[in-house]
Amino acid sequence: MSGGRCLLVAPTGLITRPIFSSILLCTLSFLTIVKNRGRSLIRPFPVFVSQNTNKGKERGVSMLLSHAFGLFTHPGEEWASIRKEHETPRRVYVAYVLILAAIAPVSAYISTAYFGWTVGNERLIKLTEISALQLSVLTYLAMLVGVFALGYAINWMAKTYGAREEHVPSNGIALAAYSCTPLFLAGFALLYPVPWFNAIVFLIAACYGAWLMYDGLPIVMGIEKERAVMYGGALLTVALVILVSTRVGSVILWNFGVGPVFISG
Repeated sequence: MSGGRCLLVAPTGLITRPIFSSILLCTLSFLTIVKNRGRSLIRPFPVFVSQNTNKGKERGVSMLLSHAFGLFTHPGEEWASIRKEHETPRRVYVAYVLILAAIAPVSAYISTAYFGWTVGNERLIKLTEISALQLSVLTYLAMLVGVFALGYAINWMAKTYGAREEHVPSNGIALAAYSCTPLFLAGFALLYPVPWFNAIVFLIAACYGAWLMYDGLPIVMGIEKERAVMYGGALLTVALVILVSTRVGSVILWNFGVGPVFISG
């Protein structure tokens, strides 16, 4: 979201302290909500659960979201629960990926369009609202495609490493989606638009996400722990290819006028 046309440094203290506090508050509040497994504000949302939906489906949606908390506290048990559920890719996307993947684009839109950065001699730089919206939407779509591509690759390579390849890649999509949970939640850090801070947060999130995938591969895909090392290494390569592809795609789109447009605040 920062583009690359200018050097971005930290905002002034009067702005950064409330923003930094809001990041911690948002993250803790979200984890507290999903920990309650449906007894929180998530249940009444009419977009995902209508009044005519039966209680079993309500619990199903909230259970999927509750995995976001469990993967940080007891990942082994959570992976076993995910394998047992064996939800369809569509359900995992609607009840989990579509929700959590929106955290980073929404946070980035707010920070770049309304908070901005200070550049040089305390000159405030922002993105135009239209530019910020365009980049946020493209980022959101790229995340959705990236999770699906990774899940498809997990299922496609399953036979090579002794796992069962499914006609419908339920286990692969689930493993990819839930392994990306740390990266989804790291999106809250974008409310504090400082490149070095964002880079550190997302690096930590990526490392923990990679460990989650390595930990979940033997459980979800039903393979030996030793094979998970090679399997995980291959998937890491796929993830890097997906990342590079999205960056190249961004550069191409910038040439068609969808790049960042900076303004002085």
